[in-house]
Amino acid sequence: RRVEVVVIGRAAGVRVVPADGRMHAVEFEVPIEFSSWLAVRSFPQLHTNPVEVRVADRPIRGSAASARWCAETIRQLWRVRSGNVAPAEREAARETFERAIADYERRAAEADAP
Repeated sequence: RRVEVVVIGRAAGVRVVPADGRMHAVEFEVPIEFSSWLAVRSFPQLHTNPVEVRVADRPIRGSAASARWCAETIRQLWRVRSGNVAPAEREAARETFERAIADYERRAAEADAP
């Protein structure tokens, strides 16, 4: 069975373990250059909860591209759905969407990975 260590959603190491019903020790050495989350998965059946690793007390940021994608998705959602928001609630909703977009743009600026 394929066992992977995952760093911010990407396989960073692979081991093959016999699927024989016994316990097997598995070790990985993964260089961590910037704050990240790590997990272990037996693809595709199971995935552990993530463990956060902080480097130089910096926040965990997946990638600038991922954060920009999120910001653009929220912009598109507002373009498509804003007309369905009750007029009395539209300004508050717009402000909420703008805060979310600004947060993802900030995350993109803070990202260590492109």
